[in-house]
Amino acid sequence: MQFQQSLVGSKVWQLKKSSIRRDLEALAGRSPVLEIVDYLDSGPEVRAVACFQVPTLVQPVNGQVWVAGPVLVGLRYHENFLSSPPIAWEVATLLGPPEAMHPNLSQAGGLCLGAPVAGFSMEILHLIFAAISLQSYNCIEWQSLDLEASAFVRSHAHFFPIVSTGLFEEPDLEPRYRRHKGDFSPFAFPLSPRSARRGTPVGGVPA
Repeated sequence: MQFQQSLVGSKVWQLKKSSIRRDLEALAGRSPVLEIVDYLDSGPEVRAVACFQVPTLVQPVNGQVWVAGPVLVGLRYHENFLSSPPIAWEVATLLGPPEAMHPNLSQAGGLCLGAPVAGFSMEILHLIFAAISLQSYNCIEWQSLDLEASAFVRSHAHFFPIVSTGLFEEPDLEPRYRRHKGDFSPFAFPLSPRSARRGTPVGGVPA
């Protein structure tokens, strides 16, 4: 009986893996800002790397907080996730840009996605996109994974979101973040030569 259950479980997982890959390709095909740049099936676990062509926050440089992109996110889907909800920050890992900061980002780079359910679909990419573009975040102090980032976002909430559109829309950067000559350059604030290389200062204000 246990052997039969194992065979059934294996078949369900194989079907889910096919669905994951198909859904990733479909989402990337519909989105002007999403590309799946890597995919690995290791048996009991599937991993992928998604590239979002939008900026996100990076940690203070010379006393300033910046935005930089594109954003690389590692995705993880283990067979166990079919029947057991994953821990909120073990599905998505922010791989780049370096020193990214977010109220819901752990020191190891895990992005907290709230409460993913067992058997979740790749539609979770909408939630990831909303998080990295600061459309969605949780700054409640006792729930935050990065207290410094949480304090910064709370005190500069008028700068967010960075991108106001959805995953399937052409990115509509807020005016201060609109692309100019290949750089994410806010026209309201002057950029130093270094800032043009690293990203864009958020209002030129200290963190």
